[in-house]
Amino acid sequence: MGQKDKDYYSITYQTKTMKQRRDVFFAIADENRRAILTMLAKENKPLTVNTIAADFDVSRENISKHIRVLSESGLVSTNFIGRENYVQLEAVRLAEVHNWIATFESFWKGKLHNLKKLVESKNKKA
Repeated sequence: MGQKDKDYYSITYQTKTMKQRRDVFFAIADENRRAILTMLAKENKPLTVNTIAADFDVSRENISKHIRVLSESGLVSTNFIGRENYVQLEAVRLAEVHNWIATFESFWKGKLHNLKKLVESKNKKA
């Protein structure tokens, strides 16, 4: 493989990696990132990276990497105020997840309705 091929491979790999990282579903696939989003939603205000990291058993550097992925996905924004880096939830991109899940709502309602009918019919027989 020549240098030109290596450069192409490197650029292609980096582009695919960035594209994956910007995907909301990729971002929420990790339990730590979901926990960060949940924490930000519950607090309903920007939190410092140190405040977020204090609730996890992983390093601050690891939390910063998770925040970077969330930021690349558009799920959080970061803002330096003085020496502190504040992280804020940007929940608009979660609508993509909500819309995808909503496509299954009628499926589950039908299943639950059928289960209810089954249980009621068994209760009538008993």
